[in-house]
Amino acid sequence: MAQKGNYSNQKTNYLSINANGILYSKTTEDNPEAVKVTNKEGDVYYHELFEGGTEIGTMRLNIGNTDFGKRLRIFIQGETETDCVDLPLFTQNGSLTSYVSNLIMYLPNLDPETKISLRPSTETYVNKKGETKLERRFFIKNHDTDKYYSQALKVKTENNPNGEVPPIIFKKRADGIDVANAEEQTDFLYKVLEEQIGRFQSKKQNIVEEKPAETKKEVVKETKPSVENDEVDDLPF
Repeated sequence: MAQKGNYSNQKTNYLSINANGILYSKTTEDNPEAVKVTNKEGDVYYHELFEGGTEIGTMRLNIGNTDFGKRLRIFIQGETETDCVDLPLFTQNGSLTSYVSNLIMYLPNLDPETKISLRPSTETYVNKKGETKLERRFFIKNHDTDKYYSQALKVKTENNPNGEVPPIIFKKRADGIDVANAEEQTDFLYKVLEEQIGRFQSKKQNIVEEKPAETKKEVVKETKPSVENDEVDDLPF
């Protein structure tokens, strides 16, 4: 399983999301559930996949600074184990990453004490211009009602003029290429995150973790659609 830690005296499973939108933990070759993956340098790693999503439990959020920039950690505290989904907060161009943006849009609808589970998804779609785009999102299930949550916030568009979230603006460069500008949307959503995160911070702040050993960054060869600027989602809300 994943690297172990101690979060409220529970085992913590450290999870990431692969290019196909599936949760995984790093594991070893002797794990019967292991899937072999190889990065572009030829280094071999082993992952255990969790297609069904996280544990069922209450959600806690934490923003931390690392050598690779700010990260958002999503803790789902189950009965016996805690899943920690670790996500980069910002892209290289300074906008919020797609999964983080999507999660923020749900936060006002979520109750910190309600038992939920998260399942990430990465799908392709064709926009009105005929361009293939990626949609990265979470499916969040309320296990008290056995129903999935709907987003609390929507992007303002021609079809949805009452949306609260500013749209991504596209401007033409001198060479005629459309360039996405998500600054206004990023500022809006980050403020929502700052307003909401206090509700999802654990009352127990003494989180003790076994620091994972330093490893070479994985760039995994996995099936991934060929799309440009895949971190700027032109989502069909």
